[in-house]
Amino acid sequence: VVGTREETYTTANTIWDWAPVTEALRDPSFASVFHDDFFHTDNTNNYTLVTDAGGTAAVVDEVNGVIRITNNGSDNDESYLSSKAENWLFDAPIVFEARVKATGDHNFIVGLSDTVSANFLQDSEAGPAASYDGAVFFVDGGANWKFETSNAGTQVTNTNVATYTTGDNIRLGFIFDPNDNITGKITPFVNGVAGTTHNITISGLEEMHIVFGAKNKTAAAAVLDVDYVQVLQVRA
Repeated sequence: VVGTREETYTTANTIWDWAPVTEALRDPSFASVFHDDFFHTDNTNNYTLVTDAGGTAAVVDEVNGVIRITNNGSDNDESYLSSKAENWLFDAPIVFEARVKATGDHNFIVGLSDTVSANFLQDSEAGPAASYDGAVFFVDGGANWKFETSNAGTQVTNTNVATYTTGDNIRLGFIFDPNDNITGKITPFVNGVAGTTHNITISGLEEMHIVFGAKNKTAAAAVLDVDYVQVLQVRA
């Protein structure tokens, strides 16, 4: 159960083996659960699209629901789809997961962040912004998915949590454990397998959005498909 973290997570079929989903659904006072299968596009109530000219986010005709984020054909063109409000905070246990498919030799980002704005993915494959609060998976035009946790300008980055293969679906998630409520623990999961845990200082952290983003590495359109996202947070 989240909140009683052992030193190392064992291999699981899914990150949700570690999440108290049944307890959350049985008793809404215990935790909130947000789930989206993207059966329709909602850029008014649930999400906001931040994009250069020509970027789009729209549901496509695929089984189980998929939203496709894409750009125009200019180098460094970018699009970010974020939840409308900042509804999550690293002060109580959180479990996050999204199933995504990135296409092209470009830059992509998936996770939670208090910052969602132009150049959240920096130009010239420089990775996420130099200062934000959150935890994200990203590709910076290279061969690997990377994982980063950030409290303002203090960041910890794992430069290889999975091989990036264009056009392949991948499940990217993490568990936040408040630990001693001073230094939290964030463990990334890729396709149900735990990676190296990051420490994060809890003091000063701000509330966060869900964020999905794509930024062109070359003069060609990056495409990011999101099959689903689910976030569980225990109520503090």
